[in-house]
Amino acid sequence: MFTLELLPAGHGDSLWIEYGDPASPSRVLIDCGTRATYPKLKEKVAALPKDQRRFDLFVLTHIDADHIGGTLPFFADTTIDIEFDDLWFNGWKHLPADMLGGKQAEIF
Repeated sequence: MFTLELLPAGHGDSLWIEYGDPASPSRVLIDCGTRATYPKLKEKVAALPKDQRRFDLFVLTHIDADHIGGTLPFFADTTIDIEFDDLWFNGWKHLPADMLGGKQAEIF
């Protein structure tokens, strides 16, 4: 099984991937869209049985508001009881000095 769901993220991105055994799928979440995406994302997680609220991976691709806007309230919400095995994020310490990043965007 492999499914890819595009969550309602306005003009942004939020991708929910499930794969493997349909009875106990592995999950990956990529970005959380805009702040308006957060309630729908919370609703989707809350619909999962508590013992299945685990993701193998969360990826935050970059810090534009249409990718990170829903991420901040999602991770701050302690009522949804969710776990992530790994997090990927291209933060300052993860980017080589010669790569494009936040500093270059500010200059631009």
